[in-house]
Amino acid sequence: MQMAPKSDHPAANVSKEAEFSLNAILTAAGETAYYWDLTSDRIVWAPNAPAILNIKDINLLRTGYGFETLISQGLTKSRRDTLLAANRKVDQQDALFSIQYALGKRANGDPIWLEDHGRWTTDENGTPTIVKGVVRLICERYEKEQKLDFLSRHDQLTGQINRGELWEAISDAFLTSAESQDAYALLIVGINNLLMINDAFGFDTGDEVIAAIAKRLRSQLRDTDIIGRFSSNKFGLLLADTNPAAMAGTAERLLRSIRDEVIETSLGPVAVTISIGGIQVPEQADNVSEAFGFALESLAKAKAKSYDLFVAFDPSEDKKEIRKRNRDIADELILALRQQRLVLALQPIVHSHTLKTEIHECLLRIKKPNGEIVSGGDYIPVAEKLGLIRLVDYRVLELAIDVAHHHPELTLTINVSGLTATDNNWLDLLRSLTKGDLSLTNRLIIEITETAAIQDVEESCLFVKRVKELGCRVAMDDFGTGYNSFRNLQLLGIDMVKIDGSFIENMLENKDDQLFVKLLADLANAFDLEMVAECVGDEKTISMLRDMGVKYLQGYHLGKPILALPEDYRKGREQE
Repeated sequence: MQMAPKSDHPAANVSKEAEFSLNAILTAAGETAYYWDLTSDRIVWAPNAPAILNIKDINLLRTGYGFETLISQGLTKSRRDTLLAANRKVDQQDALFSIQYALGKRANGDPIWLEDHGRWTTDENGTPTIVKGVVRLICERYEKEQKLDFLSRHDQLTGQINRGELWEAISDAFLTSAESQDAYALLIVGINNLLMINDAFGFDTGDEVIAAIAKRLRSQLRDTDIIGRFSSNKFGLLLADTNPAAMAGTAERLLRSIRDEVIETSLGPVAVTISIGGIQVPEQADNVSEAFGFALESLAKAKAKSYDLFVAFDPSEDKKEIRKRNRDIADELILALRQQRLVLALQPIVHSHTLKTEIHECLLRIKKPNGEIVSGGDYIPVAEKLGLIRLVDYRVLELAIDVAHHHPELTLTINVSGLTATDNNWLDLLRSLTKGDLSLTNRLIIEITETAAIQDVEESCLFVKRVKELGCRVAMDDFGTGYNSFRNLQLLGIDMVKIDGSFIENMLENKDDQLFVKLLADLANAFDLEMVAECVGDEKTISMLRDMGVKYLQGYHLGKPILALPEDYRKGREQE
């Protein structure tokens, strides 16, 4: 029987039945296949290619050049150069590739996104000659990927970029200005009365206000300016080509845009004000962290003076000296962390009636290279300003858990910063170190400051909830110095409050302090909250606080901090 002549072309020897079967399978999978001769630029496609690619003019598919004209987006170079560059190495005879691009349009006008993958081979001289590939429709997958990418870079509530992307934008500004000498301004905008709005109307209305403010701020900016959500009640704005006068003008325009018109919510109109701190970048800061720190410092001054105010950063000579000292402290702190020279001192917290120690507060101490032990008091504010406090909080937690493990009779309080109170990594570390051991976590009290709690109530509520789920209690430190309410304490789920020592130190002579502490004590007892009075300095103060109903007392008069060095407490000994 005479055999049909074989063609030299690979695609010509496929039987009609096999061709139909393969074509049906490819179509069902939303794919088509091709053979591309790079020397002649001719492409042979599977029969289903025009239908899959939604191409009516088949001639456009016959050459690489013709197909290239159909690509609308997704590639910065030609398709040929892009796929040949994929995974290519020196003297490589073939390589797999996978690229994505958009081709033409679907019925709804959206582009047709494709994944093009396969293998190319070379001749004996190493020149790429043949490409064999499969093109797959990935419109839905691409859209999902784009949506996930968007969500990873943007704040879901406001649609503006998130803190990480804002940080990257300012990093880019530092690089750009170094090359072109462009001037930028960084503004931090804080919503002044968000806490009261949440308290009065609920968090849903608060979210409406945040979204509306973001939209209104965006409307006042140029296309070249960038806005991102810095935290729950703060936005960061990067203004391009902006000198100090222009920065002040923009800030005033932003203040008016919020002040002069109420925000409509589902529960009715809400009046809102903002405060703004600003800094010139890179003129007044050496890096992104410093720029954010100075802008936040300016925002704090604006809020301290008056709500609805803009304050520009003032780089005075005195401040330069302070910044230099802060950098030196930061360097010393980082070195102490690396060399594991952070240690704890345990200060007793006694029961007001028995004067017996029931709790110990973990206080930071730093062991200098010469063996001297110094207080962490000078280090903590600097660590908070420069973003190092999380590293400190991680180490303090590790040391405190170690003490708790080796001293099952101790109940410990552990301080965390405002930044840590929104840090899932710290919670993960707490979970990992305690391993679900309730006999351990029931002896831990996590202290958050009042100012940190009211800065971001939603995040603080979530943090407290997760800490208590692990079996720990939560205390609010420095209570009375901020603007909190006992309703917020209930909302947060706080177990204990610590009255700031500034109200205790002079209460024997100060009737206002006595009245304030008595009021707090009565309210705490009414809300079933345990109360600790800090900085108790004499017997008369002890007696007065006991009569007021304050349960716990703390101060040098009752017990000084005692070092808890690992080599000591593991032997069951303590030393000063």
